[in-house]
Amino acid sequence: MKLTKRLSIVTCLLLLLGTATLMAQDAGAPPSTSASDDAQMVPATQGPPIFGPQQVAFRQAMEAIPFPFDEASLDAPGARDALQHDADWLKAHPDVKFSLQGYADWRGSVIYNMPLTQDRADAVRNALEQLGVSPDRILNSVGFGKITQLCEQQDESCWVQNRRVSLVYAPPGFEPNNAEPGGK
Repeated sequence: MKLTKRLSIVTCLLLLLGTATLMAQDAGAPPSTSASDDAQMVPATQGPPIFGPQQVAFRQAMEAIPFPFDEASLDAPGARDALQHDADWLKAHPDVKFSLQGYADWRGSVIYNMPLTQDRADAVRNALEQLGVSPDRILNSVGFGKITQLCEQQDESCWVQNRRVSLVYAPPGFEPNNAEPGGK
Protein backbone atom coordinates (compact mmCIF):
# COMPACT_ATOMS: atom_id res chain seq x y z
CA MET A 1 0.00 0.00 0.00
CA LYS A 2 1.43 3.37 -0.92
CA LEU A 3 2.33 5.82 1.83
CA THR A 4 -0.20 8.40 0.64
CA LYS A 5 -3.02 5.89 0.75
CA ARG A 6 -1.98 4.80 4.26
CA LEU A 7 -1.87 8.41 5.40
CA SER A 8 -5.32 9.00 3.89
CA ILE A 9 -6.73 6.01 5.76
CA VAL A 10 -5.12 7.09 9.04
CA THR A 11 -6.37 10.65 8.52
CA CYS A 12 -9.92 9.44 7.87
CA LEU A 13 -9.86 7.26 10.98
CA LEU A 14 -8.60 10.14 13.10
CA LEU A 15 -11.22 12.48 11.65
CA LEU A 16 -13.92 9.96 12.58
CA LEU A 17 -12.48 9.70 16.08
CA GLY A 18 -12.42 13.49 16.34
CA THR A 19 -16.03 13.70 15.17
CA ALA A 20 -17.05 11.21 17.85
CA THR A 21 -15.13 13.26 20.41
CA LEU A 22 -16.88 16.45 19.28
CA MET A 23 -20.27 14.81 19.56
CA ALA A 24 -19.49 13.87 23.15
CA GLN A 25 -18.29 17.32 24.14
CA ASP A 26 -20.31 20.11 25.69
CA ALA A 27 -19.32 23.44 24.16
CA GLY A 28 -20.57 25.28 27.23
CA ALA A 29 -17.71 24.22 29.54
CA PRO A 30 -16.22 27.14 31.47
CA PRO A 31 -12.80 28.33 30.30
CA SER A 32 -9.71 27.85 32.40
CA THR A 33 -6.83 30.31 32.43
CA SER A 34 -3.25 29.98 33.52
CA ALA A 35 -1.76 31.91 36.41
CA SER A 36 0.33 34.07 34.09
CA ASP A 37 -0.91 37.58 33.31
CA ASP A 38 0.35 37.07 29.73
CA ALA A 39 -1.61 33.86 29.20
CA GLN A 40 -4.45 33.65 26.73
CA MET A 41 -7.73 32.16 27.89
CA VAL A 42 -7.59 28.54 26.78
CA PRO A 43 -10.35 26.14 27.73
CA ALA A 44 -9.10 22.88 29.18
CA THR A 45 -11.21 19.75 28.83
CA GLN A 46 -14.86 19.78 27.84
CA GLY A 47 -17.84 17.48 28.00
CA PRO A 48 -20.64 16.55 30.34
CA PRO A 49 -19.57 15.31 33.78
CA ILE A 50 -20.48 11.64 33.61
CA PHE A 51 -18.01 10.06 36.05
CA GLY A 52 -18.83 12.02 39.18
CA PRO A 53 -17.28 14.68 41.39
CA GLN A 54 -13.66 13.67 40.77
CA GLN A 55 -14.08 14.36 37.05
CA VAL A 56 -15.72 17.70 37.80
CA ALA A 57 -12.81 18.66 40.08
CA PHE A 58 -10.34 17.55 37.40
CA ARG A 59 -12.03 19.69 34.73
CA GLN A 60 -12.15 22.72 36.98
CA ALA A 61 -8.48 22.36 37.91
CA MET A 62 -6.82 21.48 34.61
CA GLU A 63 -5.51 24.15 32.28
CA ALA A 64 -4.87 23.49 28.61
CA ILE A 65 -1.24 23.95 27.62
CA PRO A 66 -0.86 26.58 24.86
CA PHE A 67 1.70 26.32 22.03
CA PRO A 68 3.38 28.79 19.67
CA PHE A 69 2.52 28.69 15.97
CA ASP A 70 4.19 25.86 14.06
CA GLU A 71 6.04 24.55 17.16
CA ALA A 72 5.86 21.81 19.73
CA SER A 73 7.93 23.80 22.23
CA LEU A 74 6.61 24.91 25.60
CA ASP A 75 7.53 28.54 24.91
CA ALA A 76 4.03 30.00 24.51
CA PRO A 77 3.02 32.61 27.10
CA GLY A 78 1.58 30.80 30.10
CA ALA A 79 2.60 27.28 29.00
CA ARG A 80 5.08 26.62 31.82
CA ASP A 81 2.74 28.12 34.44
CA ALA A 82 -0.16 25.95 33.22
CA LEU A 83 2.07 22.87 33.23
CA GLN A 84 3.25 23.55 36.78
CA HIS A 85 -0.33 24.19 37.93
CA ASP A 86 -1.56 20.94 36.34
CA ALA A 87 1.40 18.93 37.71
CA ASP A 88 0.83 20.27 41.23
CA TRP A 89 -2.86 19.33 41.14
CA LEU A 90 -2.11 15.89 39.69
CA LYS A 91 0.53 15.18 42.34
CA ALA A 92 -2.00 16.14 45.03
CA HIS A 93 -4.49 13.67 43.47
CA PRO A 94 -2.34 10.58 42.78
CA ASP A 95 -5.26 8.28 41.95
CA VAL A 96 -6.36 10.31 38.89
CA LYS A 97 -5.44 8.99 35.44
CA PHE A 98 -5.76 10.98 32.25
CA SER A 99 -4.95 11.25 28.55
CA LEU A 100 -3.28 14.05 26.61
CA GLN A 101 -4.84 15.39 23.41
CA GLY A 102 -2.88 17.69 21.10
CA TYR A 103 -4.51 20.15 18.71
CA ALA A 104 -3.56 22.74 16.07
CA ASP A 105 -5.17 25.80 14.54
CA TRP A 106 -6.73 25.87 11.05
CA ARG A 107 -3.53 26.72 9.23
CA GLY A 108 -1.48 23.99 7.57
CA SER A 109 -2.62 20.71 6.05
CA VAL A 110 -4.10 17.79 7.95
CA ILE A 111 -1.02 15.72 7.05
CA TYR A 112 1.29 18.43 8.44
CA ASN A 113 -0.67 19.07 11.63
CA MET A 114 -1.12 15.43 12.72
CA PRO A 115 2.56 14.82 13.63
CA LEU A 116 2.90 18.37 14.99
CA THR A 117 0.07 17.82 17.45
CA GLN A 118 1.45 14.40 18.39
CA ASP A 119 4.77 16.12 19.17
CA ARG A 120 2.88 18.65 21.32
CA ALA A 121 1.11 15.91 23.28
CA ASP A 122 4.43 14.10 23.77
CA ALA A 123 6.12 17.33 24.90
CA VAL A 124 3.48 17.79 27.61
CA ARG A 125 3.83 14.13 28.61
CA ASN A 126 7.60 14.54 29.02
CA ALA A 127 7.24 17.83 30.91
CA LEU A 128 4.65 16.40 33.33
CA GLU A 129 6.89 13.41 33.99
CA GLN A 130 9.84 15.75 34.66
CA LEU A 131 7.63 17.67 37.10
CA GLY A 132 6.99 14.49 39.07
CA VAL A 133 3.75 13.10 37.60
CA SER A 134 4.05 9.31 37.40
CA PRO A 135 4.11 8.09 33.78
CA ASP A 136 1.73 5.22 34.54
CA ARG A 137 -1.04 7.77 35.15
CA ILE A 138 -0.83 9.10 31.58
CA LEU A 139 -2.87 6.56 29.63
CA ASN A 140 -1.98 7.92 26.20
CA SER A 141 -0.97 10.99 24.27
CA VAL A 142 -2.63 11.58 20.93
CA GLY A 143 -2.31 14.31 18.31
CA PHE A 144 -5.64 15.20 16.66
CA GLY A 145 -4.36 17.84 14.25
CA LYS A 146 -6.84 20.57 13.46
CA ILE A 147 -10.04 18.53 13.69
CA THR A 148 -11.29 20.03 16.95
CA GLN A 149 -11.42 23.81 17.00
CA LEU A 150 -12.51 25.80 20.05
CA CYS A 151 -12.64 29.05 18.11
CA GLU A 152 -13.42 29.48 14.41
CA GLN A 153 -12.48 33.08 13.65
CA GLN A 154 -9.50 33.56 11.34
CA ASP A 155 -7.20 35.66 13.55
CA GLU A 156 -4.38 35.13 16.04
CA SER A 157 -6.55 35.61 19.13
CA CYS A 158 -8.63 32.66 17.96
CA TRP A 159 -5.81 30.50 16.61
CA VAL A 160 -3.93 30.62 19.93
CA GLN A 161 -6.90 28.95 21.62
CA ASN A 162 -6.75 26.07 19.15
CA ARG A 163 -2.99 25.41 19.54
CA ARG A 164 -3.13 23.40 22.73
CA VAL A 165 -2.80 20.14 24.58
CA SER A 166 -5.77 19.28 26.77
CA LEU A 167 -5.74 16.87 29.68
CA VAL A 168 -8.73 14.53 29.58
CA TYR A 169 -9.97 12.67 32.66
CA ALA A 170 -10.05 8.86 32.61
CA PRO A 171 -12.56 7.17 34.90
CA PRO A 172 -11.28 4.68 37.49
CA GLY A 173 -10.57 1.33 35.89
CA PHE A 174 -10.40 2.70 32.34
CA GLU A 175 -7.48 1.44 30.28
CA PRO A 176 -7.10 2.49 26.63
CA ASN A 177 -6.65 -0.01 23.86
CA ASN A 178 -2.90 -0.30 23.25
CA ALA A 179 -3.52 -0.27 19.50
CA GLU A 180 -4.78 3.35 19.52
CA PRO A 181 -2.85 5.78 17.30
CA GLY A 182 -0.40 7.74 19.40
CA GLY A 183 -0.96 5.55 22.45
CA LYS A 184 2.06 4.94 24.63
